[in-house]
This record gives sequence, C-alpha cells and structure tokens, in this order.
Amino acid sequence: MLGWDATGVVEAVGAKVTRFKLGDRVWYAGDLNRAGSNAERQTVDEHIVGTMPASIDFAEAAALPLTAITAWELLFDRLRVQDADPTANNRLLVIGAGGGVGSILVQLARKFTGLTVIATASRSLASIAEVRTLLRSWMYYVPKAGWPLSTIPRYWTSRRSRASLCQSIGS
Repeated sequence: MLGWDATGVVEAVGAKVTRFKLGDRVWYAGDLNRAGSNAERQTVDEHIVGTMPASIDFAEAAALPLTAITAWELLFDRLRVQDADPTANNRLLVIGAGGGVGSILVQLARKFTGLTVIATASRSLASIAEVRTLLRSWMYYVPKAGWPLSTIPRYWTSRRSRASLCQSIGS
C-alpha cells in the first residue's frame, strides 16, 4: 500500500523516547489514526517503530513492514498455528505464495512452526523458483486464476491433523 510503510534515519527524539537515538536506521508500518508516509519527514510514535536490519537497504526495508505484519498476524493471531498439536502432522496451504504476503508467510511458517507448508503460485517462473527455494516442501504451479480447490491432493483434507488455508487475494 503506497504511503504506508516507511524507513529512515532518526533526526530528532522527544523527551519521553527511550528506544531510539539520533542516527538510528528505523522502519515502520503506518498507523490507522494517521496518514501514511508520503512525506519527507514524519513524527511517529516509537511503539510502532523498529530498528531496521543492517543487512538490507532502505528501499528493500520499506517493502517489508506491512507485508510482514500482515503475514505474522494471519499465522499467529488469526489461524493461531502456535496452538496446533506439535505431535500431529499439521499442514498449511498457502495460496498465492508468489506474492508479497504469501512469500513472507511461507518463510515465517517454516522458521517458527512445525507445520508442513504446501504452497501454490501463479506468477512468473522466477517467482515460483524463489518460493520453491523458500519452501523446500510441496509446491504447485497454478497457471490461471479460478482453479478449483479439488486439484489439491486428497491428503490435504485428512481429518487426522489440523489443516489451515491461507489465500492472498490481489496482484
């Protein structure tokens, strides 16, 4: 979403700011109560700001906050995958894993859960190759939108384990 995510360098801090100092490289996703980041300088509540990783540049970092927050909230707040029985063969189907939220969601699920991640993608072959590399599990190429869910193999619908479905909508 244009004007929502931001990166920058702290130029000034208020008297009550404790987490940041002048010169810190920071990033954040906007706040619902305030317009986005379509300005050269912004005043931001420190509670929605994080220290930007040194391993990425400002443009790369600016593409991540809202996408990563969306993926995290879907997995852990909405689907509550952390509550799944770790002894069961739990699966997560990510539809749209070639997109921003889907690709981050695949990485978060692999890093922080014991789920078997199954993903679909219908973007360019380069994007599909990236997802396959991230996934190292199951991958389906979907050539067109509107494909039937019946194309997912029967093991997906097994009732012996918890299964979750994530779908990213949009381009």
